[in-house]
Amino acid sequence: MADADLIAILNLWGDFELVGRLAGGHRNCAYQVRGAGGNFVLKSTRREETAIDWLLAVHQVAQEQGIVVPSLQHGKNGCLVQEGWTLEAFIEGKYPEKLPIDWLQAVMPKFHDATCNFSQRPGFASSLDLLRIETGGDVDLNKMPNELVDALRKAWRDASSSPQAVVHGDINVSNLVEVQNGGFALLDWDETRVDFSFYDEMQFAAAQHNDAAEQAAKAYEIACSWLVEPKYARRLALSFLASTYT
Repeated sequence: MADADLIAILNLWGDFELVGRLAGGHRNCAYQVRGAGGNFVLKSTRREETAIDWLLAVHQVAQEQGIVVPSLQHGKNGCLVQEGWTLEAFIEGKYPEKLPIDWLQAVMPKFHDATCNFSQRPGFASSLDLLRIETGGDVDLNKMPNELVDALRKAWRDASSSPQAVVHGDINVSNLVEVQNGGFALLDWDETRVDFSFYDEMQFAAAQHNDAAEQAAKAYEIACSWLVEPKYARRLALSFLASTYT
């Protein structure tokens, strides 16, 4: 996208200058920008306003549990989404070399406990929802082979008794920033939704989960990647189906 077009979009929030494109982001583009209030991140999004607005309450709970989050900025018209883009505060710090397991084990279960009664994110569907409907978030089961859909649904059904809560959905070292007080910021809440809480917990407590949880997690990764990261999803699907029928 041309710099002039990005500046035009930034003007919907205020007076900003473009610093440069940020690395990473397989599904969204991100740029560091600078304004009177400091540094910010301009990110492309496929989400509707209601889905982004839903995150405000989630972020509030996360902060109450000791998780630093990138504060979303309202545009001049009061909306969080402007022509397919969002603006959030840039969080200074360093990326950890490995997952901060102790920190995650301390804060994430409390976050899940505090969000177990949240309503589903607008436009999204949990793995249990996908047993009866076909679409939600980045998932569209209608676009997938029937044999694969049957296998995915079996995996989710086998885990159906597991607790649900708001899950971040993409906990990895590139989405964590160590901040000055010794805590961490958790970035990129794009895939956040109500779903099996073990989808997050497996990243820092994998030994506590069984084969059903692992299969359900693989199934969701395939489903949500099928349209936006097709090569990756199809590679996963081949190994998933091979393990399912052996």
